[in-house]
Amino acid sequence: MKKLVALSVLSLISLPALASDLNTVLGVEAGHKHTQLSAEILPSENGFFYNSAWTKNFRDGVNVASAGVGYQHSVGLVDGYVGIKAAYIAPKKR
Repeated sequence: MKKLVALSVLSLISLPALASDLNTVLGVEAGHKHTQLSAEILPSENGFFYNSAWTKNFRDGVNVASAGVGYQHSVGLVDGYVGIKAAYIAPKKR
């Protein structure tokens, strides 16, 4: 799972070099009892977007991963989004 997350983050970092109208947002949150990685690729105005996240809870061993895709359409100050998201929740290890 860690290799998949690392590969996903590296591919997300290299994608904006191919398309100049995309914005990439990477997030890392590390706490005493959890770690969270997230990445988003967003268009500057209209177009498709991608987001993903992975969370590990060290307290009870639960992993949560999600990925989503969608379409963003902006009209003036209003942004509209349509998309789908899949989530996986790994059960607690005993």
